[in-house]
Amino acid sequence: MPVRPSPRSPTLLAALLAALLAGCGGSAPPAAERPPDVLLLVIDTLRADRLGSYGYPQPTSPRLDALAAAGVRFENAVAPSTWTKPSMAALFSGRYPSELGLAGSETTELEKTTAVLPAGVELLAERFARGGYRTLAVLNQIHLDPRWGFARGFEHYRRLDHYDAFGLNSELRELLVAGDDRPVFAWLHYFDVHWPYMRQVRGLPDDLFGPRELAVSPRISMHEIVERMRADPDRELAARLSNRYDAEVRYADEAAGAMLDFLERTGRLANTIVVVTADHGEQFLEHGEFGHGNLPYDEEARIPLLVLAPQRFGFAAGVRRTPANLLDVGPTLLELAGLAADPTARGRSLAAALSGEESLDGAAVTQTDRAWAARGARHKLLQFTEGRREFYELAADPGEHDDRAAAGCTGPCAALADFLEQLAGRLESGAGASSGVELTAAETERLRSLGYL
Repeated sequence: MPVRPSPRSPTLLAALLAALLAGCGGSAPPAAERPPDVLLLVIDTLRADRLGSYGYPQPTSPRLDALAAAGVRFENAVAPSTWTKPSMAALFSGRYPSELGLAGSETTELEKTTAVLPAGVELLAERFARGGYRTLAVLNQIHLDPRWGFARGFEHYRRLDHYDAFGLNSELRELLVAGDDRPVFAWLHYFDVHWPYMRQVRGLPDDLFGPRELAVSPRISMHEIVERMRADPDRELAARLSNRYDAEVRYADEAAGAMLDFLERTGRLANTIVVVTADHGEQFLEHGEFGHGNLPYDEEARIPLLVLAPQRFGFAAGVRRTPANLLDVGPTLLELAGLAADPTARGRSLAAALSGEESLDGAAVTQTDRAWAARGARHKLLQFTEGRREFYELAADPGEHDDRAAAGCTGPCAALADFLEQLAGRLESGAGASSGVELTAAETERLRSLGYL
């Protein structure tokens, strides 16, 4: 297991990053220039509202806040699902989880087999590889094992259980410095913010985020916590676990800053598109549940989406309100790299929004086996499988507690309901259910240690 370096002080790169974003107009790089490198940094389980740039008052994210200030921050970005596998499958395929046979919850996917991405679906890394890119993946996430199909298109795919974010950084640095002159598409996936919030809390002052001591064993499983919360919601325990979660966010933020420092020191940052996002969030009883893989309320569905691009793209720094989905990340990166997108993908490029051409009329969709949610810039609708609806006006009710659908679903509510109905009709002829692969004994034990089984 790699040794964790001492946490760095948050030396901000705001001035440098701002300079990289000066100018205006443009999306795809001029043909005569070297194609941009791409770093896709996914921080597992990171909900948007736990970053300072999204309004959180605690000091969880000084490095990512500097990135957000110098780049583009999407205010209304969501994950396609509330757990890892379907969300990341949607990102890399540009298709909704239901089209991939992955719309179920974690418990339905984690019996003795686990679903594999359909072989006939082309993935983002395959398009970058065909476009002449070196394709690198360094991650710690059991749901993203190569056998499930996520390694397709990657020249190097390292899934490293038990590695923290700094250890993953080291592995990616090793691959980058040992490479050739081809442009790089790199996927770095941190796991530190994920349950059980045990890895890095010791390195922070006890009073930084509030009390973190637990009256229960710190090794209690996620399932035990969920069952305890269902039987008797313990808000004091949830608050202390939330404080531990904040400490993990701070640690991941320091690691992200260290990776940016490396790119800057080696001269790579000036020609690298950096995207920072997450696969889903985490709930702490805001809607009566704990963890993730539950319903698509914002604490689980809304994610950060930060983009930093080289100066030649001319994207003005600032906030974009255009609804965005992880399905849109692939088409966006392909357009910025000057590569052709998959014409069958559901996602759309956000290059126009990056250039300042906002579109506030659409909605971004999150799917679970219990409800689908359509989130626009102003409103959000949850359509439950049993037929009922919940509708929220986000500006007045960002916590989604005042259900306006109870008084009737008209106006924007009806428009979002119609949008979801039409989308469901279009998705009926999707790729269908995937085949399964048997879990090994080690994988089963790893899932049990993380509280899944």
